Amino acid sequence: MNARVVKRVAFLLAVAALPVMRLASLPSFAAGEPESGARQPLAETGPLTQPEFERLHERVRPPDVEAWRSIPWETSIVQAMQLAHVQKKPLVMITTNGHLLGCG
Repeated sequence: MNARVVKRVAFLLAVAALPVMRLASLPSFAAGEPESGARQPLAETGPLTQPEFERLHERVRPPDVEAWRSIPWETSIVQAMQLAHVQKKPLVMITTNGHLLGCG
């Protein structure tokens, strides 16, 4: 490999690592946890109780207002291209390989 290709690959790897480094720097997911990182254990005996379920559900539920929901998404590529052309805006395509979880 020539030096230019090596530099380009190194740059792409560094850019790909940025989201991972950002996530590592975020505070703990569970608000109100002690700084030591000790997590409050779930009930060790019996099934999940209703109050525990409600507490956990509140912690993992997405916010009611999310910015991406305010975007008028198009599901047709042809219509999106026409709309982008008329409005003189760029076209952003988000694609996956068809896996339901977006991975693989």
